[in-house]
Amino acid sequence: HADRAEMVLKAGHEIGHHSYSHAWIDPAFPEQEVEEMERGLDALKRVLGVVPRGYRSPAGETSDNTIHLLAKHGFLYDSSMMAEINPYRIAGPDGSSVIELPWHWSLDDAPFLLFSIKTPRPIFTNSHIREVWQEEFREIHRWGGYYNLVMHPQFTGRPSRIALLREMIAFMRGFEGVWFATCAEVAEAWAATQS
Repeated sequence: HADRAEMVLKAGHEIGHHSYSHAWIDPAFPEQEVEEMERGLDALKRVLGVVPRGYRSPAGETSDNTIHLLAKHGFLYDSSMMAEINPYRIAGPDGSSVIELPWHWSLDDAPFLLFSIKTPRPIFTNSHIREVWQEEFREIHRWGGYYNLVMHPQFTGRPSRIALLREMIAFMRGFEGVWFATCAEVAEAWAATQS
């Protein structure tokens, strides 16, 4: 979907790396993780002219090698971990590090909307999703945290879900001090506070 990705890029949005084929990392086969990383980097550069600054692994699956690979390829940030509600620096076993922009399953549309014949599960209503997302936002805002909403085009891209996203944006704008930013902007701002 290169044409859609170009539209996203031309609209001023950030393009990150999310693996080449969405294959989950298997720590027993580190060469597969390297291949997914490098093929994805090549495709983004070749097709869109983009060198991504950030990475999110499929389903948040990582290995001991992930941070090393990200540092080796010059990534500013990763967004695959769920340990905090604020950015932090995460180090790999070899001492390399990147900024972590944490997320959580409760702020991902997939658990609410991912349905397949092989893994049937309920598809939740907008009101249910809105309640979860708004309650999470309210408390994360109160705690002064980072709200990292994860959306997929095949889920939130549906007409009623786009309306839900618009409602969420309007809801968040009702709070003081909210900053809508790309992940790279968040990582850069966090890094500036650490020096």
